[in-house]
Amino acid sequence: ENYAFHYPIIGRVLAKIHYYIIKRSKYIISMSNSMSDQILNITGRNSVIIGNFVDEIYLSKLRTNNKNNIDRTKFVFIGSLSRRKNITFLIDKFNELAKKHINISLDIVGDGPLYKKVINIISAYNIGHIVTVHGFKKNPYDILINSDIFVLPSFSEGISRAALEAMFFNKPCVMFNVDANSELIRDGVNGFLSNSEYDFLECLEKSINLSKNK
Repeated sequence: ENYAFHYPIIGRVLAKIHYYIIKRSKYIISMSNSMSDQILNITGRNSVIIGNFVDEIYLSKLRTNNKNNIDRTKFVFIGSLSRRKNITFLIDKFNELAKKHINISLDIVGDGPLYKKVINIISAYNIGHIVTVHGFKKNPYDILINSDIFVLPSFSEGISRAALEAMFFNKPCVMFNVDANSELIRDGVNGFLSNSEYDFLECLEKSINLSKNK
């Protein structure tokens, strides 16, 4: 599915080639239990799980106990502006959320093939005053640290490093219940997992209350 998102015409062919290579590799490493299970089901091969990670020593130097003192709940998205990351869906849902909650904002950090479309959608909804598109930032930690909630509505994920970094900074995460996300998030504890597009808005709303109690 990921290959199909990036290479619509030949994506599935590339995916089969990828699995062909995996099946004949001597050693296979995966990043999560769900990824390991997928590899086993498709190729019949076991893999060694080595989870994704963050540089805790470096990040600990940036971590502070300061909370967002602005009377506004700040959402942040960090990732490529692509179909797989489902960025246009996020803007649609945030626009709905903004109709119910006045004091919210969204920072979008990243670049990609949907950049212009993202700008156009924000303009069409007339929410440019509460949605900021920063483009690609090599070190987006200043934005992440000053946010309240990390949101990543991807159709699929391995183990998102951006989500791990958000969790390191004690930010609730809102993501879909796909792939290894369930290995990271416990509903109501460190975020919420949405099971469909229909309850994603509800998860965003619940995360507002959770962030206030952090």
